[in-house]
Amino acid sequence: AVFVHAAGEYGIQPREILAGSGITMSDLDDPHRLITAAQEMMIGRKLVQRAPDGVNGLDIGPRIHLFSKGKLGMAALCSETALDALKMMIRYIDLTATYFQYELTVEGEQGSVRMKALVNLDDFGRYVFETEVVSLYTMCSMILDDIHVFKEMHIAFPAPAYAMRYGEVFHCPVSFGAPRHWFTFDPSLLDKALKHSNTLTQKVLDQECRQLCRRLNEHATVKDRIRHELIISEDHYPTLDQLAQRVNMPERTIRRKLTMEGTSYKDILSDVRKQI
Repeated sequence: AVFVHAAGEYGIQPREILAGSGITMSDLDDPHRLITAAQEMMIGRKLVQRAPDGVNGLDIGPRIHLFSKGKLGMAALCSETALDALKMMIRYIDLTATYFQYELTVEGEQGSVRMKALVNLDDFGRYVFETEVVSLYTMCSMILDDIHVFKEMHIAFPAPAYAMRYGEVFHCPVSFGAPRHWFTFDPSLLDKALKHSNTLTQKVLDQECRQLCRRLNEHATVKDRIRHELIISEDHYPTLDQLAQRVNMPERTIRRKLTMEGTSYKDILSDVRKQI
């Protein structure tokens, strides 16, 4: 929905970026519609390809804030402390559609966050990174009610032509060409009492997030589960036997279910290689 709304502002017809994704405009108004990572990625790629020159992830990221995360975002906002909100987001990570693995460490008065890509996106990588890290910053600033979230940022990509915008967006020093993506922060922020804390509402939303995660796992087709595993495997695609162990399902059962769904492991792998 965020991508479609952005497309409209750029003068792009929604059907142009939804074409081939299996998602319709009416689906975007259905709160119960489940959308896969592969579908989201396809729509995001088309938006970038058709957007005016100069549009990048820094422009899209602020649109993916706490309220766009639905019940999970509201649950985080209602938490008692920033640490509680962080634990909430991690507990229901399946609802966040992240493309990165996060490693958070605290040593004395220094906190750091490292980001490692779970998906090999090639030329699309910078856009996805920018979108996600700005989204992360936007959500943290909403939770903390403070624009000063990071103390400094180190970005693995070379500096783009619009590098000055990074400092304007994140309100901290930013350097490029680092060995990996990592940011520092004041660990005392984790203990900060949140302005919108509401224990009762948070408990209700926590329960609903748990039910949504359960539904997400129960209703995902075998095709979707296989596609997801392949997408996060980067270039090292598993064999069907290895994949069967990952999803805790016998290889024979996977073959049978995929046949019932009108596809095969070979077809899904071929499709993923074309899209990623």
